[in-house]
Amino acid sequence: MSECQDRRGKRRSHFRNTLILTDKQHGTSFPVRMCNASEDGLFFEADNRFAPGAQIYVMAPGSCEVDQAKVVWCREILDPHAPGYRVGATFPNTLVH
Repeated sequence: MSECQDRRGKRRSHFRNTLILTDKQHGTSFPVRMCNASEDGLFFEADNRFAPGAQIYVMAPGSCEVDQAKVVWCREILDPHAPGYRVGATFPNTLVH
């Protein structure tokens, strides 16, 4: 996987972990693959498309803590062996402690 140019103001921590995202508007939950996170944002890969501007809830499996985030961008993965989407989101609350 190639990394996009880093435009984030905060330092990223790289993770390979599963998160559960819930689309606030529809109430639908999806497992996603977290790639990295910082104090003000999150980058993940998902099987589903998330529209920019969508409000989502982010939760780690087994955790009771939920963070709210806003999708900033969503790009289709063009690899036929790994279809899906790469998504960038921001959140006002700290996800990485």
